[in-house]
Amino acid sequence: MRGIDHQQSDMLSYLSPEQRVRKDHPLRTVRAMTDEILNSMSPLFDAMYAEEAEADRRVLRLAERHRSVAQAEASWTLQSGMDFHLRGGGL
Repeated sequence: MRGIDHQQSDMLSYLSPEQRVRKDHPLRTVRAMTDEILNSMSPLFDAMYAEEAEADRRVLRLAERHRSVAQAEASWTLQSGMDFHLRGGGL
């Protein structure tokens, strides 16, 4: 899991996982090792997600341009229709 480690201890129990697992349990060692490894890999993940984020920004910019063009076309169509009807067209 990336980001802040949000503990949801109150969701199903009044005891947190830290309180449930005894102090000498092997899971505590495994948790410490995985936390250390994931922290060391964090720059790699940041770079990977930065590339995705840039791709997402490009898609959003393209969608924004498309929306702007569509709005301009709709505005032009509305104005043309109003001009047509105000000049007595279609009667």
